[in-house]
This record gives sequence, C-alpha cells and structure tokens, in this order.
Amino acid sequence: MTESAIRILYIDDYYLDRELVRAALKEADFAIEITEAATQAEFEAKLEHGEYDLVLSDFNILGYNGLQVLDTVLSNNYNIPVIIVTGTGSEETAVNTLKRGAADYVIKSPKHIQRLPNTIKTVLEREKLKQHNKQAEIALRNSQEQLQQIVNSIKDHIYVTELTEMGEPINRYISTNVKNLTGYPLEKFINDWSFWSKQVIHPVDRDVAAAQARRLAQGQDSEVEYRMVRADGEVIWVRDSARIEKQGNSLLVYGVVGDITERKRLEEQLQQSQKLEALGRLAGGIAHDFNNILTIILGNCDLALNHIYPNDPIHGELDGIKTAGRKATSLTRQLLAFSRQQILQPQVLDLNIVVDSMNQMLRRLIGSDIDLITELTPSIAPIKADHSQIEQVIMNLAINARDAMPLGGILKIKTDIVTLTKRTVRDLIDLEPGPYTVLTIQDTGIGIDSDILPHIFDPFFTTKEAGKGTGLGLATVHGIIKQSNGHICVDSYLNRGSLFTIYLPKAEASELEIKTMVIPQTEPGFETILLVEDEDMIRDLARRTLSKSGYVVLEAKNGHEALEVSNQYAGQIHLLLTDVIMPGKMPGDQLAESIVALRPNTKVLYISGHTKDIISTQDIMKQNSDFLQKPFTPNTLIHKVREVLTTAN
Repeated sequence: MTESAIRILYIDDYYLDRELVRAALKEADFAIEITEAATQAEFEAKLEHGEYDLVLSDFNILGYNGLQVLDTVLSNNYNIPVIIVTGTGSEETAVNTLKRGAADYVIKSPKHIQRLPNTIKTVLEREKLKQHNKQAEIALRNSQEQLQQIVNSIKDHIYVTELTEMGEPINRYISTNVKNLTGYPLEKFINDWSFWSKQVIHPVDRDVAAAQARRLAQGQDSEVEYRMVRADGEVIWVRDSARIEKQGNSLLVYGVVGDITERKRLEEQLQQSQKLEALGRLAGGIAHDFNNILTIILGNCDLALNHIYPNDPIHGELDGIKTAGRKATSLTRQLLAFSRQQILQPQVLDLNIVVDSMNQMLRRLIGSDIDLITELTPSIAPIKADHSQIEQVIMNLAINARDAMPLGGILKIKTDIVTLTKRTVRDLIDLEPGPYTVLTIQDTGIGIDSDILPHIFDPFFTTKEAGKGTGLGLATVHGIIKQSNGHICVDSYLNRGSLFTIYLPKAEASELEIKTMVIPQTEPGFETILLVEDEDMIRDLARRTLSKSGYVVLEAKNGHEALEVSNQYAGQIHLLLTDVIMPGKMPGDQLAESIVALRPNTKVLYISGHTKDIISTQDIMKQNSDFLQKPFTPNTLIHKVREVLTTAN
C-alpha cells in the first residue's frame, strides 16, 4: 500500500456483510488498507497493536455491539472516528449511536452502502479539520496564557476600552495591575467605567484627562501625564498613553498607564540643579570683581575709621558705609554658598565643640522668649567641614526657627551618630551607606505648609514680608551641606513645628587631628612680606595695612615682577602673599612654587575673589594651603597673616 492509503479496522461477525462492505470500498477513488475482525477479542487486539485512521463497525455482533465498540475506542482515547454500518438499524438507533460519539451511520443495503466511500472521506476530512481546530485552540490558549504572563509581568496598567458609535465607553479589558497601581480592587473599575475619572484622577488634573478623552473620541492617539490619588491617599504621577483603532462603527482604545513618580522627582531635582547652576554662573561671574570692590570699600572704611574719633559725625557715615559693605559681603557669600561656588577650607571638627561654642551667641540671637536646649551625644564621630560654614548653617537654621516662634517656644539642637545601610539610604539619594554624624535642629513653631515645603530650599523663596528676608537663608544652608558632601531634609507640620536633619559623613581616620578655632594675637609684625596683587587699589590697601602693623612690604603686580623683586632682595622673605589668578602666564600657585624653590623657608598665603570653579583649576586647595577669601577687612588680613607666620611649617 502507498503511504496515502487510508487504514481502516473493520469489525463484523458475518462474512457476507464483510464482502458487501469490501465491494463498496473497492469503488472508492482513494487507496484503502482494510483490516478485518470478527470478534470482540480479535478487534480489541488489533486495535491495541495497530495504527488506524478509521473504525467501521457493524451494530449487531455476536456477544458484542456497535455501542460497545464506540465505548472501547472513545474510552481509551484512540482519537479514531467510528462509522457504524448495519442492516437492521432504526432511525432511533442511528440517533442514539451518533449521540454516543459515532462519526456517522450507514445502512448496509445495496442502495445506501454505495455512499460509504464518500462518507469515509467526509468523516476523515471533518476529523482532520477537528484536529486542526483543536491544535489551533491549544496554540491560541498557550498564546493567551503567554500574553497574560507578559501583561502580569509588566508593572503598568493595561486597558482596552470600546467607544461605541454613540460615544458610550465599554470596558473590554482591564489588567489586574490596576490594583497595584491604584490600591483599589479590580471590581471597582469593572463595575463602573467612570470610577477612574471621578475617583482616581487628582481633582486638579481632571481637566487634563478629560481633554485626552475628547481627543480619543475624535479618533486621535493621545498621551498625557497627570496625578492620581491612590486608595491610601498617596498622590503619584502617571503617564496615560493611548492609541486608537477603528473597528466597524466603534473605536477601540488601547491604553497603558505607568507610574512616573520617580521620573518626575528626578526631573524636579534636575530643574532645581539647572536653576542653581545658572544662578551659580551668574554669581560666579560677578564674584571676583564684586569681591575686589568690597575689599577696597571695607578696607578703606576701616583705615579711615582708625583716624577719626567716635564722636566725629563722619565716623557714623563711614560706619554706615562699612555696615552696607558687610551686608553686601554676606549677600555675595550666600549667593556663592547656595550655588556651591564658595571656597571651603575644610578641617576635622568635633560638631559638639562647634555647637557648644555657639551657645551664648545663639541665646542672644533667638531672644529670651525661646528656650535653647542642646543634647550633644558624647564621643561623636568627627566630621570634615569648613568651620565657619557649619556655624553659618546652625545660625541660619536658628534664625529660621526664631522667626517661626514669634510668641516664644523651644529650640532644640541635637547631635547624634548613625550608620546608614543600603535600605535606609533609599530616601537619602545623595548619600552612600556608612557612618554619619547627625545634626538636628527642632522648633515648636508654626510649622511649614505642605504646599510650601518642597520650595523652602529654593533661592530667593521666602514667605516673609518684603524687606525682612532675602530668601537665601535656607538655600545657603542647602548649598553648604551639599558642598560638604552631606544631606539635609525637613519634616514639618502646621502648628507643630519643624525638624531639620543634617547628615554629615564621618571624617576618614587618616584626616588631620581635630582643630579648634583660635584667633591669634595681633602683636606688631616685623617680618618681610612679598605682596603680589594685580588690582592696584587692593595692593595699596594691603600694603598700607601691613606696613602700619610693622611689616616690611615688597610689592609686585604679577608673577614675573614678583620673581624679579625676590631675586633683587637680599634679605629674608618670610611670607608670600599672592593673588591666585593674575594676568600673564604665571598664576599664584606657580609663583609660589618658584619662590619656595629659591627660598624654602618662605610661607605662602593665597588671596582671591574668584569662585570655587575657577580656583579649582589651580592646585592650592588640594595642598591644604592657607587661603584668604576676598573681600577681607584690614583686621582679617592682619589676623590671617599672623596666624600663617606663627604656624610651624
């Protein structure tokens, strides 16, 4: 037989009927391979050991019948169609046979038996189609299961909505992720299509979502971002992206809603960073010239005041100029602080000592109506930071607390130590796991409104009356802490007060020993100082200040001129006082290197009005060099010079 032959197992106990069937099958236009059985045992044995495409069975068999043949084939899952052929069957028998699972029923009369080949062909084609459909159903079911697994693995909420010709929305699919996204059970959305728009979308953003719905109804794809309120009250940002597909007279909306809260937070941080960067560039651009001008104003005021009696009318006028100059200096430094452009001179500090040394000053600052409580944890981990800047942070926060308690209250300053783990730093994104020294400043004031809280560190943001604040106090604090590699956060509730928490990294074991701020005595000097400054008025001011204090001053406008002065001077030069950035090809650090190479005992003090980003191009801050930021007063200059000269190399 050929491979295409149809394999038939035929059971009939009467040989004449078998001949009749064989004769009918010979008329078929397709190849047939027929196997015959006359008894139940013979049939079951051949069925078990052979492979067949079809079973033909007589209805009445000695000790057996067609229904039992059906049961044998079907109950053992042979998946072979069975055709009953009989000469004594009634219509009722035929119906019962078909109900029991027979593929067809043929009468063994000369008239009807002739259609047996066509019946076989029809049954096998139907069986083939049935198997194909079954496989397709299995494939479809597998595909649906895979699709559902994919949908379940996606955190986003997926939905399909039909918009009828009348504009009526009908839910066609809602992913189970809607529960994770919103906190509401799936049934809420299945039972009420409008639950999303009426209950979930933030009231402020419902117009945005409504505009999207109108665009979708007009057949336009749409993507919007809006806030939604979870069942637990948490407000999150989502992106709702939907596309339209036309189906008959209806529109199908295929949509995805994803949580973008983290992205929004990062975008806000980026915008804030860009704003600070722009303001920093502005502040840095004017800082050098402004600091030089302020140095001249403040310095000459101080020198002039030294020649005038306190009761002289001009004394008050000069003092007013000096006060204005100091305010301008403070404003400039705050601008540079929040933009992280100020020059820091970090040293290893004991935060307890810093807080304790400010106790009396803070009590005077906050007034008698406010109780100051300090809780300082013993043996606290040292930090590395700029002493004056940390004092500025504490003072600014104390002033902020004072203004929040107009009727009095309690200001508590506390130090502590904490070790942050990977889990605990998730909300402190600027920090790495490890040990930190913590400074908390808490008040019992009026608190900060939740709408205002996100903006309190913004530069120039203030809720105070005009003239009572620049809006730079907390921005300055934020800038100093960030530049000190720390982190600041705030918790505040209306009428319950505010708590500022500052994390500062523990100083490395290899850092310098802890220093305390000691102001040197300003006894008259005698040493020789080489003063290098390209700004004539500042150089003249510094020369007069130092000369009046007893120092011998050698002057130069730039690095090359300074080298010439040094080469021509036979005596000892005790100190090189030089600007960092000067015209020409020799900046201050290169000049210092050349001078010290020729005069190893010469000490160096740098001065500059430039910002950190400019100074960082030189190496002076990396070498822990002595540095004096402009603007400075004559007294500040004298103190710093004496400090450098009396410090051992």
